[in-house]
Amino acid sequence: MLSPQAADPEVNLWMSKAIVLFENGDRVRGEYDGYGRLTTGEGYGKWDFAEVTGLTGPCIYHLACWETAGRPKFSGPCKSSADQGWFFEAPDHDMLEPGTVPTEEQAARLEVSTAMRDGRKRGQAFLAKDEEADPATFYEAFRLIVLEAEAMTKDERWTRWGFDPLDFVP
Repeated sequence: MLSPQAADPEVNLWMSKAIVLFENGDRVRGEYDGYGRLTTGEGYGKWDFAEVTGLTGPCIYHLACWETAGRPKFSGPCKSSADQGWFFEAPDHDMLEPGTVPTEEQAARLEVSTAMRDGRKRGQAFLAKDEEADPATFYEAFRLIVLEAEAMTKDERWTRWGFDPLDFVP
């Protein structure tokens, strides 16, 4: 779930609308507030994760995902997200509501977001390998990346790696 204050109305505000399914068949719909609660339009608490008791917690879906999945019944408790729908980097949750056809502008933005996420994953994988490698291997790999980056525009570098390698050249 995303907090509406952290969501982008053009891309992922739909992720703030949620449904909570309970083992006994009860359901609660509302808007996620970023603090473990679903609220009504007036902001009064409708459901609070902190009030869950017992061994089995609820199952929470984005409302649109639940509807797209055919409105499944409770299938077990869900795990809490580490970012709490609030503490995340901008492109991490850039995706349109299921079934939405993106505008040209949205499609371009989503393409950049995907490249940034992929670049960050490659960067993290590179860092993990780097920690295992000797310094000479790192310097040679970075030298090759810089050579490739120098022949690209800034936008191309961001699309390729999710960051600009030339920002790290002394």
